[in-house]
Amino acid sequence: MFKDKQYELVVKYYSLAMNYLPQTTENVDKMSAVLLSNRCAAYLNLEMYDKALEDAKRCVQIEPEWSKVLKHLNVCGQCIVLNTRKTFCKSFEE
Repeated sequence: MFKDKQYELVVKYYSLAMNYLPQTTENVDKMSAVLLSNRCAAYLNLEMYDKALEDAKRCVQIEPEWSKVLKHLNVCGQCIVLNTRKTFCKSFEE
């Protein structure tokens, strides 16, 4: 689905998968972090930066040393700042 850029479906299926994670599994935290990280990437591609940031923050709580999620967190912050700047600049154009 990522390869086909079907990000809405990616979000839907990763969200469903998180609801069905067995709580008794030894690696439930790691599995949650992977799902959150991948859903975060989908949200970024959909330009849904606030939701991406929520997933990145939750993922960092689970895996604070994981470089992939730290990268996602950084990208979320940059995208939010850039999006805010675009909105601010457009307000002067109108």
